[in-house]
Amino acid sequence: MISKKQTPFYFYLGTLLSSVGSMTLVVSLLAFMLKNQFSLLQISVIIGLSRFLPVVVSVFLGHKTDSLSPKKIIVFAEIGAATASLFLFYSWEVLDKNYYFILIAMILRSLFTSIQNGSKAQIAKVLSDSSYQSNSKNAVWLNKATQGATLFAGVLGWFAITRLSLSAVIIFDAITFILNGLILFMLPIEGAQSEESNGSSIVQKFKDFYQYNFKAGALDALLVLSMMGTSAFTARLAGAKEEWISLFLLSYGLAVWLAGYLERTQFIKNLRSALWIMLGVSLILLGMIPGPNALVWAVCLFKDICFWILFHRISSYIQIDTPQKIIGSVNHARNAQMITIFALGEIAVGLWKNSLPFLWECGLRGGLCLAVALVIALNFKKVENYDRAHL
Repeated sequence: MISKKQTPFYFYLGTLLSSVGSMTLVVSLLAFMLKNQFSLLQISVIIGLSRFLPVVVSVFLGHKTDSLSPKKIIVFAEIGAATASLFLFYSWEVLDKNYYFILIAMILRSLFTSIQNGSKAQIAKVLSDSSYQSNSKNAVWLNKATQGATLFAGVLGWFAITRLSLSAVIIFDAITFILNGLILFMLPIEGAQSEESNGSSIVQKFKDFYQYNFKAGALDALLVLSMMGTSAFTARLAGAKEEWISLFLLSYGLAVWLAGYLERTQFIKNLRSALWIMLGVSLILLGMIPGPNALVWAVCLFKDICFWILFHRISSYIQIDTPQKIIGSVNHARNAQMITIFALGEIAVGLWKNSLPFLWECGLRGGLCLAVALVIALNFKKVENYDRAHL
């Protein structure tokens, strides 16, 4: 059994391993399906539905997680996700790349991974004390262990796309699920569930989310809207050079880690609307610079750093301001909102690919960020608690 002192390290390590496998599969699936003559619309439907349908889990079951053991939820979910990955292997390798079975496998896999989100947030809250600094640290580490996995997935995805097969990536994905399940099984966090949770209804978790996090929740929705359909958007950015998909994914992951460090600096803490302005300008520039090339990659990195500083900050506010007894259900409410926007964005980008010029798409995304920056600048208020960053 792992000691309590070692629990944070192994919790984030296991989460990182599982996330690396998942994201390596997503980026590899995108590239290998394009290579096998599947259309971007077909791929965006798979990615979109596999992201959107888990919203059903968050909406109808998310409020139950606060009264259950987060450890057991994650262990059983990882076993289910590994089984779904093996079904994906069967669909690709044995059923000769059957589109509909691939779609079903990806949806099942996503359902199992999505049910864990509230439990992971619950554990991160348990690992924190009452200070903003501690909550921010664990919220950022949870983001690093989940979304920061894209840094490693970008490298592994590029290697897989150029040297390996999708089947090898699927097996790797299943193994990482099993490893994380074993690690979580050994962690001494059995008592993290709350018997006092009032997240007892489908609607209540959304009420709680906005009751405790109204401003953060609204900004979270607008931030995600500016980055919606990330996978399909990246595919448009890469064009016919599919190997660049993994390189752009690498910048996305690198930004998670860099932003985690930068967000703690006092200079960045004092920035409010400037971060939204920089995000908006970088999105507009992506539509103006021909590529893909090193300059486009650098602009992408800058865009992703701005996005992740804002996302880390919002995550920290949500964790510190939400009571522990409802943190799991509130996290599911946030994920339901976030995944819905991301998933519908995947489908939307696939639909308008041939009718909306890429420059216009980037302009709309960037314009939204600039509008948010203007509203923030006009409603600036002094923050009295200097332990916290500025939203």
